[in-house]
Amino acid sequence: MGERSYSDFKSRSVEGYELFFEIEVVLRELITRNLEQQFGKKWLKQALPPDIRKRISDGLEYERSIPWAKLVPHSPLYYSDFPHLRILIEMGGNWTLFAETFRNKDGVRVHLGELEAIRNKIAHLRYLTDRDLAYLRTARDRIVGCIPPTDLKRLMQSAAAHVPITAYLARLVDAIEGALVAMRLGKTYTDYQSEIFDALDQWWFEDAYLGRSTERIRAFSMLLEGYQGLPSGLGQALKKRQWIEEREAVQFGIHAVDDLRQMLTTAERFDA
Repeated sequence: MGERSYSDFKSRSVEGYELFFEIEVVLRELITRNLEQQFGKKWLKQALPPDIRKRISDGLEYERSIPWAKLVPHSPLYYSDFPHLRILIEMGGNWTLFAETFRNKDGVRVHLGELEAIRNKIAHLRYLTDRDLAYLRTARDRIVGCIPPTDLKRLMQSAAAHVPITAYLARLVDAIEGALVAMRLGKTYTDYQSEIFDALDQWWFEDAYLGRSTERIRAFSMLLEGYQGLPSGLGQALKKRQWIEEREAVQFGIHAVDDLRQMLTTAERFDA
């Protein structure tokens, strides 16, 4: 058996990791983008099968259990397993979302299946042969090379983008507190900005990701939307206050603020 130098072992591992990094990051970003375009902001629940959603939830829960860990807000697919990517590309009618990019469904299936075995070698720091590295280079060129340069640049930028979760949560607190002031007076909330509440539709605004129930926040958002639709003008303040009391809207708002403040106490872990 011939001798292998440590530097050769290391250089092969580094090259293999870099090649796989390009392939896997681009795939995760491409799938995320295409599913969101097809299913909208609720793609996480509508496009992913239960077993993949559970894997993502379990990964988040484990990472959150590590006291010193910071949760960098990646797309949920970064918590799925590599074999899930092939499943998401092929399952149901999803292939139509990727056919224009990859053209050959069987070719993608074969490439991703072969790559899974090499990925395991890289993850466990096993020696990568010349054939392994050659296959990785070819796969990188065929998979990443299918994506137009401008599109590829956007996907890479998306991978590096930072989601300012704490800023979103703080804006929600301010908005709900402002709404509560208006409700107590029976007035229309004139500073209402629907885009602030659009945060509730983002992929990260989920119990599993934030580690706390979002139910009361969502409930108040729906109540506020209904409240904003009530008639305004002379004599309407009393009717508005009655509407609020019947639905316990102020109580829901107070609870929503409490929940958001609790999220903010730990949200610094998302600002890595």
